[in-house]
Amino acid sequence: FVDSSWYFLRYTDATNNDECFSKEVADHWMNVDFYCGGIEHAQMHLIYARFWTKALRDLGLHSADEPFNELLCQGMVNKAAPWCESCAITLSVDHIGMPCPQCSDSLGMRSAKMSKSLGNTVSPEEMIEKYGADTVRLFILFAANPTAGMDWSDIALEANYRVMLQLMTVPETILNWGSDTSGIDDWLIARLKQRVAEFDEAMDNYDLRRAVEISHYELIKDINWYTRRGGNNSAIGRTILESWTYLISVSTPHLAEEWGRCLGWQHLVSASEMKRVELLTREEEHLLDYEFMMRNVLENARKVKTIAQKHLGGDARILTLIVSPEWKNQLSRAAITYLNDGGNVKQFIQVLKELDFVNESNKGEILGYWNKRMLSQIFKWDDKSKSLILDEIDELEVLGERTKFIAKELDLVEVIVVNAEDYSGDDGRENSALPLSPSIVFA
Repeated sequence: FVDSSWYFLRYTDATNNDECFSKEVADHWMNVDFYCGGIEHAQMHLIYARFWTKALRDLGLHSADEPFNELLCQGMVNKAAPWCESCAITLSVDHIGMPCPQCSDSLGMRSAKMSKSLGNTVSPEEMIEKYGADTVRLFILFAANPTAGMDWSDIALEANYRVMLQLMTVPETILNWGSDTSGIDDWLIARLKQRVAEFDEAMDNYDLRRAVEISHYELIKDINWYTRRGGNNSAIGRTILESWTYLISVSTPHLAEEWGRCLGWQHLVSASEMKRVELLTREEEHLLDYEFMMRNVLENARKVKTIAQKHLGGDARILTLIVSPEWKNQLSRAAITYLNDGGNVKQFIQVLKELDFVNESNKGEILGYWNKRMLSQIFKWDDKSKSLILDEIDELEVLGERTKFIAKELDLVEVIVVNAEDYSGDDGRENSALPLSPSIVFA
């Protein structure tokens, strides 16, 4: 273990034939920024490395106090192996289908660390030959975060191979789009900026699984939503591809080079740098928020439609979305702000009574609504929902601009969006409307 405990110091001055390393050179490069190793190193190599670093420092050969600035211990790769519950032992795969050699009990299977002695290993060469190096790499990175253990799964590997096959066709599909311009173009550009920022954050935090999820899964969903919303602009598509190619290159470099070829690039992706993607503007954040809110309403309406048609005894043709009344929006914003500032929810009732929109004529209704519905709802909203409510989104306008798309998605003749205050029905359905959750009425 001696030489493996100071090799990093030698690396700083590897061509020095007069001494183990120059103190000046070692002090310039040390300490190691990032060390990634197996958890078993923590009790052996890392202890020895720290000892030798400090010993060589005390001898005056360098000035570093610690060898490594940051440590990440990667998880183990596991695969099923025979297990005897009675003896509490793991056996080699040679015993599959046989009784325990010690107690003769039937053997089960349990996840165990891959090892030659157990025989529960896989051949990387065979997997690469069958699926390609990119697929194997994608599977390993997406199966678990670096610090977590993972179970090898042939089924999951095949699923990742199907994803790779789908990604192979993406550039050709996008570059063959038309030249139509629409409002959803701006949404896709904003989405790209958001995804790149999320990807950068994931990589900075060594959250490789999340990074792969964004580059190989989430962006596919975004493209599908764009086309579903009528997007058909190849110029916008090319802009997306020119950044997306670099995101996928981190985990699937061979695929990225093929994308670069489809884009007509004369340079290698691996030998070039990605152009800087600007941060989201406030207007672009609103675009993403509006689409997010509409999608939630659409999916809720889709679920309600199935139930509504049973009561209607036939196909629903008209959808009415009843947007929450303004006093509920104001109450929600006041409660969220109060709690965000550290207020005690039990004391909010006193604050509520002093709000501008509360008067003698509506105080009873508002207090009753707070106790029966809003008090519990406040804790059901996630941070994203609370942020949207505080941003005072005009739900009537946002949903009103998207009625044609909602009607098409739900196979309806008409979609009507109305404020609760203006709803003319006598069924009381407007009373169930909440911020971000309009009442849904099919006819």
